[in-house]
Amino acid sequence: MSWLTENSWPLIVGCGTLGIMSAILFDAKGRMAAVGFFLLAASLWWIEGSVVTEAEVLEKDLQSMLDSFIKRDEPAIHGQISDDAPNLRQIASEGLKQVTLDSDFHIKDVRIELNETNTEAIAHLRANGQAILRSSGYGQNVATRWETQWKKESGRWKLTGVKRLDVVNGQEIGILDPQ
Repeated sequence: MSWLTENSWPLIVGCGTLGIMSAILFDAKGRMAAVGFFLLAASLWWIEGSVVTEAEVLEKDLQSMLDSFIKRDEPAIHGQISDDAPNLRQIASEGLKQVTLDSDFHIKDVRIELNETNTEAIAHLRANGQAILRSSGYGQNVATRWETQWKKESGRWKLTGVKRLDVVNGQEIGILDPQ
């Protein structure tokens, strides 16, 4: 059933289309079928909206972390990093000292791989937008690529590892290295 909760829109659109065709092309029995198709489409829409997968929760947490970087909210950033990864907190603090992210900075191309128990995950993503060097005030559009490791701790996703990747060849580069 995971395919249904990940993307049920093709099925919803299909039921809606069949409902419209049944209502237009057929007699009273066809109209009853149309009502059935519309009810099925509405049910699928409700299910799709009410089921939240772990991957969707983690994707929301990724966006929340980016928002915290944009707002320069260091306590919120540290709150999303695992206690088992104090070095990441230090790197995040250093990054905040070096760079300010513009509000147009955004995440895209997110791909999340969960383990069998949904307690650990690897998120592959791109983050693009305007970054401003605090030392010079110079802004530049940057494209970044990341692989992040996450672990479920006390019911919340916490960051445990980060790799910054070259956007072209995918090789690991330093997290705070210049572009």
